[in-house]
Amino acid sequence: TVIQAKNQSYSLEKLLKSKKLAKEFQGGTCIRLRLSPYHYHRAHFFDDSIIVLSRKIKGSLHSVNPLALENVRNLLCENKRIVNVLRTKTFDDVALIEIGALFVGSIVHTASLSKSYKRGKELSYFKFGGSMIILLFKKDTVEIDEDILLQTKLGYESKVKVGEKIGRCCL
Repeated sequence: TVIQAKNQSYSLEKLLKSKKLAKEFQGGTCIRLRLSPYHYHRAHFFDDSIIVLSRKIKGSLHSVNPLALENVRNLLCENKRIVNVLRTKTFDDVALIEIGALFVGSIVHTASLSKSYKRGKELSYFKFGGSMIILLFKKDTVEIDEDILLQTKLGYESKVKVGEKIGRCCL
């Protein structure tokens, strides 16, 4: 299961809409990156990668702010999203889920399936509004930095800038 907010959880299968993918990432690490309207709304490759899967899932466009996450059951499984699987150089396969939100009707991919991309290249962008990106790493492939784990445990969001290190590979 993945924790959405206080005492709310949902299954990986429901988020990914795939039993097979859910099994691959079972027991792994989940990172949620929430983008407010004033944030940079682009996703970049965090490692040299190839997109091996990209699937659109239709849905609603609820807000993804902390209050909405606490009050709307299964919000992240209800919103419009794109499930991507990146075959990375360092971290094995990683699921990168782009979730649309209120006022974000479009997620635009600037990268293509089956092509190789270097770390830092743009993958996609969201049109205006809030949105979220979820990264799912397979079990025992990544170790998240202690400062982020501590802030999360205390109930705070950590501000992360493009290119900033938030963890390391443990393969």
